[in-house]
Amino acid sequence: MKFELYNFNHTFTTPQQFNIGPFLINITQNHCDNLKNLSHPERDTFTLDENFNRVVIHEPKIKSGWINTATAEIDDCNLATTILVPEEGMMNSINDLCNLLTFLTGRRVTTEEYFDDHNPDKSLNRVVNMHNIVFWGNKCWNNLANICQMGLGVPFINLTYACESNEFLGMSVYITSTLNAIYDKWWKKEKLTLINKSIKNKIKGKLRNNLSNSLLFTLKKELIKIMNDENISSDVVEDIEKTISDIGRPSMIYQLKQFLIHLGVYPSMEDDNCLKRLKGINQIRNKLVHSGNILRIKDASLAQIMGIHLSVLLLCLSIAQVYFTSNLLDIKDNQLDSIKKDVIQFFKIGKFSGQDVFKETFDEYLERIQNAWIEEGLFPGINT
Repeated sequence: MKFELYNFNHTFTTPQQFNIGPFLINITQNHCDNLKNLSHPERDTFTLDENFNRVVIHEPKIKSGWINTATAEIDDCNLATTILVPEEGMMNSINDLCNLLTFLTGRRVTTEEYFDDHNPDKSLNRVVNMHNIVFWGNKCWNNLANICQMGLGVPFINLTYACESNEFLGMSVYITSTLNAIYDKWWKKEKLTLINKSIKNKIKGKLRNNLSNSLLFTLKKELIKIMNDENISSDVVEDIEKTISDIGRPSMIYQLKQFLIHLGVYPSMEDDNCLKRLKGINQIRNKLVHSGNILRIKDASLAQIMGIHLSVLLLCLSIAQVYFTSNLLDIKDNQLDSIKKDVIQFFKIGKFSGQDVFKETFDEYLERIQNAWIEEGLFPGINT
């Protein structure tokens, strides 16, 4: 069977044919020409004019809808149940292809059947250089099963929805819930604890007599009695009792930090500012995901607060992208290296993608890099 792929931003300028898993992808010259019609937000191009003077060209926002950019073909006998979420009976290999391409390119890729379910006019950053899309697209197909085996098929798909979300809150839910699921699964897989089980039991034994007459023990007994009197489920009572008694359970901050160290995106030499930024992003994402509100920041304007929240959200997206690409899809690409560098720079010096997150709004950042280009020839995002 053959079908059209829409909004696949492969960036090819000449016809191509290649495989991604069981799919043969055909790109004609017409498909290549269609790429220039893809929607994009307002953006600036740093270039030279006909006199070789440095100029900044502002391009207005374009909304294009769905653009046909490739044709895919698969033998009917090879069309199988989805690899990512095999328990979902309504999805198949075509859904996996579209979700994978969406993740790699940062733009929703779909077929005509799903036009009404998706937004064609939003996009986020890509995770691989587009000239490597053929190699990594095919290589990643064989690693999709790793995502399923980790129980992260649904979070992976949720992350692709962040690429097309029109609302800040909606995007935040997709990104923060995915990040939570990722490091929770990672932590359980690694079986990391602050104190191992045998030592923890020794500590509990030594403390038990001292705690028996303590306020904590008294409060615990009273709480359990009240819950039993109110006919609360025994499973709930047991869970709460274990939580009260648990020794050696790592904090959420500790878990997140160890996860970031594992990914190589947290400074090996931590200082107070690194830890402060780590705690800050945890506060912001907790506020967003649990109450849907923004965190008020002392002496910051609303524009600054929203800018900080957006940067933190994109930082969380980058962390999730790094995990899926490097740990599960086995991607090694200099675009991924750039994403990792942006994350670690945030923790080190408070800058993300070149923007001084806590000192300048995005508009101030754009003005700064425009002036740096025109006056000094400094390329934005690299040496500014």
